[in-house]
Amino acid sequence: MALNISTTSDCKKIVVTVTNSDVGATNQIRISDNGNEYTYSFPGGASNTRVVSISSLGISSANGGSGIFTVEHLANSEVSQIGAVMLSCDVLCCLAKKMEDLLDCNCECSKCSEDLVSAQKIYLLLKTAEAELATSSGAGSLVSVKAVIANAEKKYNKAVEMCGGHCGCNC
Repeated sequence: MALNISTTSDCKKIVVTVTNSDVGATNQIRISDNGNEYTYSFPGGASNTRVVSISSLGISSANGGSGIFTVEHLANSEVSQIGAVMLSCDVLCCLAKKMEDLLDCNCECSKCSEDLVSAQKIYLLLKTAEAELATSSGAGSLVSVKAVIANAEKKYNKAVEMCGGHCGCNC
C-alpha cells in the first residue's frame, strides 16, 4: 500500500493517490491543517486518486492555501499511513519580493547584505522543510512520521515569520 501526495503549482489543490488499499476495509482519507479538516471515503483496490481543493477544508485565499497539510489514510477507522505536503506559495511570493528589492538595491548599501542573508535563511528553511517532508514516508512508525512532519512545520512557520507578514503575490 502506498500514499502519494502532491500539490498544484497555484497552491489551491492537493492531489492524493492511494494504491493497493485493502478492498475489504472501509478506506478514508483525512486532510488537515491547524483545525481545518476534510475527509472522504473511497473503495479499496489498485488505485484511487482524488484532487481536493483547499476550499474543501474551509480555507479561502486568493493565493491558495499555505502551510503544511497532514494527509492520513484510514482503514477501518485506524490510521494506516500518514504523510504531509507543504503549500508554500505565500513564502515563495515573499522570496520573489525580496529578490526584486535586492535587484533594485545599491551595492554600497549595508541593508542589501541584510536582505540577502534574510532571503537565504528563508529559502533554506523552506527547502529543508520540503526535504524533510519528502523523506517522511520512509521515517518508520506513525509516531516517527508525525515527528518529522512537526519538525518540518516548525521550519515552515519560521520562514513565514521571517517574511514579516508579507501577504503574498496578489496583495
